[in-house]
Amino acid sequence: MRHDTQVDLLRRFGKLWADRTTELAPAVRRTPVATYLDPERFARERKLLFEERPLIAALSADLPEPGSCVAVEVDRVPILLVRGEDTQVRAFLNACRHRGSRIVKGHDMPGRVFSCPFHAWTYDLDGELLGQPLAREAFDGLDRSELGLLAIPVTEAAGLIIVSPSASEAPDVAADLGALGDELEEWDLGSFRFFEERVVPVEANWKLVYDTYLEGYHIFSLHRRTVGKILLSTPAVGDPFGVHSRSVVFGKDVPRHIRTAPEEEWDLKRHASIVYQLFPNTVINL
Repeated sequence: MRHDTQVDLLRRFGKLWADRTTELAPAVRRTPVATYLDPERFARERKLLFEERPLIAALSADLPEPGSCVAVEVDRVPILLVRGEDTQVRAFLNACRHRGSRIVKGHDMPGRVFSCPFHAWTYDLDGELLGQPLAREAFDGLDRSELGLLAIPVTEAAGLIIVSPSASEAPDVAADLGALGDELEEWDLGSFRFFEERVVPVEANWKLVYDTYLEGYHIFSLHRRTVGKILLSTPAVGDPFGVHSRSVVFGKDVPRHIRTAPEEEWDLKRHASIVYQLFPNTVINL
């Protein structure tokens, strides 16, 4: 994140802190319960937002080198992400062309060949079918060139891997992220390394999960024994970037930091939780 952006955000915090307030909407807004419970609305959301929009599937750091791969599920579609010999990311339906078995689970480094665990059909990093062991005569008459893994449009940008399972072309990530893309580039997410994955099933409408990251009001209470010891619930600041947004939750040491350090030494990254809400399916908390 650029230093001038950090200074601007810290200045905004300083004014809010002095005025004993936080950034607020123009008026109170009431949300009908049906927004979260109406099955017809949910069906429309699923189609318009999760089937027709490009969706973030992974980070570039999930595929650190040629031959690395990761299996993900994007709106019920099993996807296999692979970094090829040319270092480009490719996406395929994670389903063997024989019986539809999933070929990869989780993070893996299979080398240069994928092997289906069901009948050991093998594919290369470009998704091309390499071999059908045993009983090959049973498949006489089939064109092997047509039995490669089914490709899915994919783009890699700003340290993100974005797929469009229902589209015919790769998504225009630059247009979708807008100015936020440049800011994400500054974090150099591609240099990160995968450490751990946790899967937490939650029986809730997707917006209830996403909404949590649109406010820090809950921190002093819900997280009082953990991050609530070091972070302030208010003041908080937020900015929209089209359908995406960025919010900042400041550390309890920020008032002292901006009071005692010159602006050229202000460092938001060391004194705040910076959260990017990438609509509709991803939150990145730095």
